[in-house]
Amino acid sequence: MAKAVTGRIELVGVSSHKIFGPVGEKSGHRRDGWETAIKVDRMTSPLTPASVLSEVSRTYDRRVMNNVHRSEYVEAIVALALKDSGWKRMTPWDSWDCEHESGVRLEVKQSASAQGWGERSSLPRFDIAPRTGYWIDGGRQWVNQTGRHADIYVFAWHGEPRDTADQRDPGAWEFYVVLKRDLPARKTIGLAAIRSRAAPRGVEELGVAVERSRTAIRPP
Repeated sequence: MAKAVTGRIELVGVSSHKIFGPVGEKSGHRRDGWETAIKVDRMTSPLTPASVLSEVSRTYDRRVMNNVHRSEYVEAIVALALKDSGWKRMTPWDSWDCEHESGVRLEVKQSASAQGWGERSSLPRFDIAPRTGYWIDGGRQWVNQTGRHADIYVFAWHGEPRDTADQRDPGAWEFYVVLKRDLPARKTIGLAAIRSRAAPRGVEELGVAVERSRTAIRPP
């Protein structure tokens, strides 16, 4: 962590080492050609994978997350809820979020009332626009095929207001499981339209709802 001090940069909480550098004649500073340019502090403890992971995890350990981190967090919730049913989480390069051992694909869409910038003033719309193609093999191969490339869509909604919201809690989310074939021919879908197609499920019910949809596509 850095704090501003007159004439130098100082890092707080560790031992220090001064670095000197040359100064020009017109600098208005020392005329012997050298001055203290910066104060560099040495770390009192080494960085470790555990310490870095701890720092990274702080980004997700917030009652209200930003859109990017909340999306990753909800994908992890869904993946964990489905992992004992033959599903695996895909890589960031893949064009859907989870895939079943049978080949059925699932995509997660999420939104929340409480946003990092404030409170949402209207119900959300979720992006369901067809794509021009998709990546496979961990992003190493592009398939040029227009359409929606997941078979099942899980829409996650967190409706708690900002003053009471805790988006870290899996039990605070509503999940709606909709088959691709039941989506409208539009680029976005609102929460009311989703609710007309699926009942809200808690995280403990999500696995059953997804499995029911999967077997509707590929019976055992």
